[in-house]
Amino acid sequence: MKKIITLLALLCSAYANAQSDSLSLSSILRSTQENFPLIEKKALQDQVLELNLNNADIAWLPRISINAQATYQSEVVEFDLPLPNFEGIDLPHARAQAYVDVQQTLYDGGRTQQIREMAQSENAVEAASLELDIKQVQKSSIAMYYSVLLTRQQKGIMENSLGLLDARIESLRLAERDGVATAMDVMQLEARRIELVQNIQSLEQRELKQLEQLEMLSGTAIAPNSIFDDQAAQKLESSQEAQMSELLLLEAKVQRLEAMSNLQARQRNPTLAAFGQAGLGYPNPLNFFDNAVAPYYLVGIRFSWQPWDWRQTDNQMQILNLQRDMIGLEMQNMERNLNIEQLRVESEVVQFEKQIENDLELIRLRIQIRELSEFQLEQGIIRSNDYLEQLKLEEEALLQNALHRAQLDMNRVMLLHHKEMINF
Repeated sequence: MKKIITLLALLCSAYANAQSDSLSLSSILRSTQENFPLIEKKALQDQVLELNLNNADIAWLPRISINAQATYQSEVVEFDLPLPNFEGIDLPHARAQAYVDVQQTLYDGGRTQQIREMAQSENAVEAASLELDIKQVQKSSIAMYYSVLLTRQQKGIMENSLGLLDARIESLRLAERDGVATAMDVMQLEARRIELVQNIQSLEQRELKQLEQLEMLSGTAIAPNSIFDDQAAQKLESSQEAQMSELLLLEAKVQRLEAMSNLQARQRNPTLAAFGQAGLGYPNPLNFFDNAVAPYYLVGIRFSWQPWDWRQTDNQMQILNLQRDMIGLEMQNMERNLNIEQLRVESEVVQFEKQIENDLELIRLRIQIRELSEFQLEQGIIRSNDYLEQLKLEEEALLQNALHRAQLDMNRVMLLHHKEMINF
């Protein structure tokens, strides 16, 4: 068994020749997050939030407007009363007015505070959505990381078989000169050697494609000779289980509906504001008998309240409550699906652990059978076809074990990532 483990370790580290070129899974996850194309959206969202909050606060500042108007009317009221010493009033047909309006909110019924909370809840939804997007991309990065690992391990197994085959070809050529083996035996081994070389070349091309995809996912350049750690699952730093991004997004949506509901409820609250107007008018707009250009001003307090809106607010509140109930159902379904996914991954981890135990026993037997068939081939007891069959069976056992180990480690990492427990 110790020999088998040593062989597997050598195959897994076939490309590990420089520690400086190592590429940990943690660094890939970190790069995936930092270089996510939409990560800059977070800074833009914060800017939008700041502007929305500033706009909300502006509601408490005085509103100033400068206005001017000029009119001409076809008729005016005539005051020509038959009274002693009353000369009458000649009102002008033309009128002009320039003035400044000022309004200061004194009480807004809580609208401004709710508008601020609404802006913050919108930002929270956008932030939670971004985190979920990053989580999905990281999941793809994890899968691709282990795809590269598996491809390299498969290539190492193929190269190991190629080395064994080259040794047998050399020994069979010597046996052919001694009349123990035939030319057919040598040619069959050489044909299999060509197949192995082709398989290795295909794996090399697959690896290059996988590295390109991982570069796109992580946003970082990856050298072809970079070392991928086959012990990445054991080296990850984990933390306590956190609330999942999927549920955080739904909770943020519920909070947004709460903010919308509170804002809607404030719309019918009374408001109180002070106002003032000052300007020049011709004739004086406040003095009916002053026909000259004259300054004027007025100040006051305005109270506004709409006690009845024909149940429009009540209907809108019911709509928001129904939407909140729908999100509650989505959350229940999401929790169910997340629990099912977690159980599935945990089950696969147990399954692969048992399969790997069987793999090691099978590999031990396959290696012994192949070594025995090598001796029999050199002695002329069996033909090359028999040896190639045993070599292929050993190769299949090693490939199956590499697949199971890659799937086991990937599922372990996926389980930690699923629970939001990875520190990177």
